[in-house]
Amino acid sequence: MKAASHKALLSLLVASLVLVACDGIAPLRALKQLRDALQARDETGVAALVDFPRVKANASMRVEARLRQANEGRPLGGLRAAIADRFADRVIDKIATPRGLIGWVCDGSLKAPPSPPPPCDLKGELQDRHSESASRYLATLGLPDGKQVTLTVEQQADAKWRVVDIEMSPESFEQLRNSLAD
Repeated sequence: MKAASHKALLSLLVASLVLVACDGIAPLRALKQLRDALQARDETGVAALVDFPRVKANASMRVEARLRQANEGRPLGGLRAAIADRFADRVIDKIATPRGLIGWVCDGSLKAPPSPPPPCDLKGELQDRHSESASRYLATLGLPDGKQVTLTVEQQADAKWRVVDIEMSPESFEQLRNSLAD
């Protein structure tokens, strides 16, 4: 009887470890699938892996806070922030689509690429990967222009992992804003 209970306990322990390992692999798999979809310029694949409404909301909050801080205490700071916010909204609206995200990541621009589009050469693998919680995971992706972007994935109600936030440097955001003005 003791051997059977030890076997059952060992089986339960192994099953628990496998479950934990699979749970840790799921966000990495989603990030790798996104990287592959971006590199292949696959809009359908990107759309399935990114929660664009959440990405848009998170980017808007971050940019709004950055603009408020940059214009705090300046003459007409509120007006400056409001005008800059309108331009920022245009950039965010463009990025928050599969085509816009692919253009930004692959070409560094929000303009339509030439036809056929050039290959998308993402640099290296996902870096600085770490879990923030059981349902939230972060990783850094190197872009072709040498810049990096931080991707946050979360497990959603349907149990799938999707990107919910994309954090870029202020310089990258400014470059995108300028690409719309050209």
